[in-house]
Amino acid sequence: INAEYGTTCRSTFPMNPTHDTTPLFGEEKPKKRLFVLATTVLLVGLVLESLIVAVVFGLKDMVYDHFIMAAVVLAVFGVVVTLNRWLSEGDLDPKFRYLLAAVVALAFLTCVSTNLYVFGMRPKPIPPTPSSQCGGFYAASTNSCFPGDVTKCNLTDFCFVPVARACLNCSNVTRFLPTPPPIPTQPPPAFLE
Repeated sequence: INAEYGTTCRSTFPMNPTHDTTPLFGEEKPKKRLFVLATTVLLVGLVLESLIVAVVFGLKDMVYDHFIMAAVVLAVFGVVVTLNRWLSEGDLDPKFRYLLAAVVALAFLTCVSTNLYVFGMRPKPIPPTPSSQCGGFYAASTNSCFPGDVTKCNLTDFCFVPVARACLNCSNVTRFLPTPPPIPTQPPPAFLE
């Protein structure tokens, strides 16, 4: 409106069909707004659920590790809220939206790991092997344990003798072992003669 003449000025130029329709001055597209709203609701719900689960099970089971996980969830969520506020106020460059997205992903992972930790979804421990339960020398070939003092087995000139069930001087081992049968000698083949 032209206040000086009291008339309205209309452009006679037709609208350019290739004009830019990107929003100006911080306006967001509806799809983006819906995505941000859904992510926010999901994150807030998951954070609240993780905090409630960690505190309730921490008090119930008297496991204080759950409270540490709740504190970590709160800290990461605090970083998300702070970054979001700074970006919405224009204090940060828009390229920091990528940082906000990374911290939101970290918050989701923190909430998931808190739930897995509280509900005990840990890998099963490896069952002990017979060699770890043996209080002496474990012979894997015979799957047997020889209890007793086997500290001499680590010394030079000593070795473990299963028949004697002890570590003995290796130079004297032959008297405890059965004598092997002699190796039969064969006559040389006829074509070599």
